Formats: sequence, C-alpha cells, structure tokens
Amino acid sequence: MRGEWKQVWKKARIFKGLDEGYVDLFSDDSMIWPFEEGEVIIQQGTYTDHIYIVEVGSVAVVKEDDPGHQTELVVLGSGEVFGEMSLVLDSTTTASIIGKDAGSCLMIHKLTFEKVLRNNERIAAVLWKNISRILAERLKVTSQKAEDLDEELQKVRVQGAEHTLQ
Repeated sequence: MRGEWKQVWKKARIFKGLDEGYVDLFSDDSMIWPFEEGEVIIQQGTYTDHIYIVEVGSVAVVKEDDPGHQTELVVLGSGEVFGEMSLVLDSTTTASIIGKDAGSCLMIHKLTFEKVLRNNERIAAVLWKNISRILAERLKVTSQKAEDLDEELQKVRVQGAEHTLQ
C-alpha cells in the first residue's frame, strides 16, 4: 500500500505542503477502490465514512435535481478529492460520484483522518487549509456556472418577450 500511497500523495491537492514522511499516518486503514466506467461510487443522499482521492481515471460529480434528471457538475481526475464535504459537514452526500472511465481511488477512513488531525496540529492546519481552498475553488466555479445560467435565462426571457410582442 505504501508505494501506491506515495504516488497518490504526490498528486493529491489535499496533501500539498506536507512531507511524504506523513504517508504512514494515513495508510494503515486505507485501501484502493477500483471502479468501472458508469459505476456509482457514492450515491447522492447517503452517508460515507471515507474521504476519497482519485488515483487513476476520473469520476463525475452528478446532482439529481428531479427524479430521472441528472446534471454533471464537474469531472475530477487524478489527485482530486471527493467526500470531503460529507466529512466536513458530517452529513449525507449532496451529489453522486460516478466513474467517468475505469480507474481507482484511495479511500481514507474518516476515523483515521480525524485521529491524524487530532494528534498533529501542523498536519491539521495544512489539511484544513487545503480542504478550504478546494471547497472555495469549487464554490467559485459553481457560482460562475450559476451566473452563466442566469444570463442565459435572461436572454431566453428577452427573446420570449420580443416574440410575444411580434
């Protein structure tokens, strides 16, 4: 596991700024989860007790708005983390994670993650900063998408109004 961990560690944004020597603190209860294209790794509305890091391949973050209607929010590739919102909020997941193509991810159990944070202030500070950055970047992208959709909606409304006037 340690060799696989080293590769993920180097790519993972969540671990940016931490020395490779900290790998062993996380690796004990962690495991590699292989996934196939189209496989649901996490179902929206469920509870997960792991944080995941994409090792190989990519996953889609998908939100089910209405029954049968899904919106792909973002695609995450190698080194990207998911499950962090559920970990931070200690709540059910807000979206599904689906294999975009075949690959694998590293799963770190919530208890292992929390134990490491509790026992090492430096690691905790770096990881919380990185998680905050990741969440802030995702919020920025989501806000921009919402703004773009609002602009499109305004255009449609104007076109509809113009069509009605004709």
